[in-house]
Amino acid sequence: MTKAWVAVVFGLLATGAVAQPSAPAPAYENPFQNLSRPDAARYKACLTQAETNPKAALEAGFLWKDHDGGVPAKHCIGAALAALDRYPEAAAWFEEAASDVSSGRGLEAKGVTGSPLLAARLRDQAGNAWMLSKHYDRAYKAFTEALALAPAKSVLAQDAVFDRALAAAALRNYKQAASDLTQVILADRERDDALTLRAAAHRALGETDLALADLGRALAINPENADALMERGNLRYEDGDHDGARLDWIHVLVFDPGSDLADQALDNLEMLRIKG
Repeated sequence: MTKAWVAVVFGLLATGAVAQPSAPAPAYENPFQNLSRPDAARYKACLTQAETNPKAALEAGFLWKDHDGGVPAKHCIGAALAALDRYPEAAAWFEEAASDVSSGRGLEAKGVTGSPLLAARLRDQAGNAWMLSKHYDRAYKAFTEALALAPAKSVLAQDAVFDRALAAAALRNYKQAASDLTQVILADRERDDALTLRAAAHRALGETDLALADLGRALAINPENADALMERGNLRYEDGDHDGARLDWIHVLVFDPGSDLADQALDNLEMLRIKG
């Protein structure tokens, strides 16, 4: 969860200037009670603390929840649990907070308001947590729910459909993955990452020509896209073009040195060397 994301979430909750407070200590009393929007400030501080000191943020979130913290407290708990790599628990709290927003519960905090966009973002966060815990079916469901709530053509909608494509691919539903990625590409034709992933889906479906076309487009946009180079190298190898595959895998080493992808490229190059 990035600081930019925290800022976006905060923008959904309150309007008007709010002082930049330090993260709250895990105590019952709101340290921002003298501000015009004390709970909104506490919300922002707790999400920020979830990044820097998630254990303290988790304690603060539970204390706040037990004293009418509602949706903000549950969101903070989820963020802290995600930062602590406790992904299934985090997903459950994100989903509970999203359900509360949609039903109008848990919004008693002063200066805090709910919206369909907040509920959508919470569902998307739940989906990401389910993905990280490898519960791909639950992730797919959460992303689908986020899409149903997010405004059409919004950045959040594009994020959710891209994320759902990842979940679909993890479930080996490659047709759905390709369909979702097509939506992303139609919205932004410069998405070389989406083109690369759609190529992988086409490859899994045996649609080699479509895969190579997508990889050509991706590499025209970003010639240093190591994922696209790796994927094209794999396709070239399968097609018997060992020289082309070797060149692509060498470029992976150049553009993404020291990565897991580079390790795979090294293994493939060694395989080619042994085969002669």
